[in-house]
Amino acid sequence: MTQPSPAPAADLKALGVAVAQARLKRGYSIDAVAGAAGVDRTTLMRLEAGRHSVSVSVLHAVAHALQVPIGVLAESLCGAATGQKD
Repeated sequence: MTQPSPAPAADLKALGVAVAQARLKRGYSIDAVAGAAGVDRTTLMRLEAGRHSVSVSVLHAVAHALQVPIGVLAESLCGAATGQKD
């Protein structure tokens, strides 16, 4: 029986880029997205910079504030590790 392979490290930088691109594409400010998501603006800034991992609940709230399916953002966590790019 084969065993599952270990997960690669999450690419927080790629997640941050995906969040920032979605925000900028929609013309939203950091304050607007943070407010709509119910998170501190510093949390969102650190997320976009790739310096902060967030809970699924926070990512869910940010995705809704950006009107982007959470899966689109979450995919970026593995993109660089698997050689895939969006």
